[in-house]
Amino acid sequence: MKKISIVFLILVFSLTIFFLNSKKKVKIQEPIFIGHVYGDHNNSDIPYKPLKKVINKNNLDFIVFGGDITKNHEDFYTFNNYFSNINKLYVKGNHDKNIYEKTEFWKKKKFKNLNLINLSNQEVSDIYSNNFNIYTDTFFISHYNWFEKVFHPLKPSNQSLGIKNNLKFDEINNFGKVNKFISGDCGKYSDKSPYILAKYKDNFFLCTGLGQSSNNFIILSTLEPIFFNENGEIVKHKCKERKFNDKFLKVCSTKKKHLLNLN
Repeated sequence: MKKISIVFLILVFSLTIFFLNSKKKVKIQEPIFIGHVYGDHNNSDIPYKPLKKVINKNNLDFIVFGGDITKNHEDFYTFNNYFSNINKLYVKGNHDKNIYEKTEFWKKKKFKNLNLINLSNQEVSDIYSNNFNIYTDTFFISHYNWFEKVFHPLKPSNQSLGIKNNLKFDEINNFGKVNKFISGDCGKYSDKSPYILAKYKDNFFLCTGLGQSSNNFIILSTLEPIFFNENGEIVKHKCKERKFNDKFLKVCSTKKKHLLNLN
């Protein structure tokens, strides 16, 4: 009887350890980026519940919120007040209207050890005129995916900007060296990739966001995604890569169908 009790206790202990380990908790001390912040377009919670939970459970700090902070721009103060104790920067999205009348407008920022430039207050048509070629290892942050052309044949954007903008993108010959161009206008729809990365002309282009696709945030220094479920728990994901003549594409998700898009 005693032997059976000991075996039972060992089993309970093992299951407890397994259960605790299955709910990963990450320790992240570097700046992160979160796109399409209000998440699922059917969501009415402010902030989006999975976002609240993953930030609180993992003590996330130094966050760049990449646009569409709230579905209704009038709810911005509710969002901002909830996260009043964390270091954060806001990027303006199409849902955010006069956000820089409510919070700090920033153009260039040293965010911990990273050099960030905010493109979100420029008209999309003006972005293509920037002198990217004079920069090295700089993060250019926007909401709109003005560089969607680089992800062809995939079209991951929540809002496509069309042929005219694709032609302007093609006119840029020099994007600088090892720069990172990041958009927060992906992830809204379930059939589109929640995270897509391109390496093109020695620079990196990334689009990511929350929504019905598969929730994730990225660690800015590595551009690696961290995926999480509706309870804010870190979950496993898979990535698929494909090399083209002039670029390299990488798609990551918790759902197989998004990886198949890159076949």
